Amino acid sequence: MGITDVVGKAARNAWSLFVADGIAPPHRTPSVVVGDGRHRTLRRFGPENAGPPVLLVTPLAASPTCFDLMPGQSLVEHLLELGRSVFLVEYGEMTSDDRDLGLEFWIDDVIPEAIARTSELCGNARWTSWRGASAARWRCSPPRRIPTCRCGR
Repeated sequence: MGITDVVGKAARNAWSLFVADGIAPPHRTPSVVVGDGRHRTLRRFGPENAGPPVLLVTPLAASPTCFDLMPGQSLVEHLLELGRSVFLVEYGEMTSDDRDLGLEFWIDDVIPEAIARTSELCGNARWTSWRGASAARWRCSPPRRIPTCRCGR
């Protein structure tokens, strides 16, 4: 690819972004709010009880759209095609009033509540695995009222 190709692509992208309707149309897989509270909105994608549940936990510094970018590039879409019940917890907009919230607010309150509600909606399904910093913290903490980590329902 020569310099003229690169400059041509950059010019088309700039035109699309700043003058036309954008590079790609906005996309969001249809969902239903199934839980709501302070800095937590739990969404269900697809039909009720489609299959084993998957709870997507939005990273703290990211938009929930990171799991649902566009058709063909959507983890939500992929999981639905696999026949899973897909849930997503998102945190809403943060303001200066939230500056005192620490990581423990998310680990001890928001995420366990999302897990419990997802489990409740899926017939108290059991969970197969935990990933990331939250999992490490749960393993190292005293027991809580959260679903057990086993396969199946």
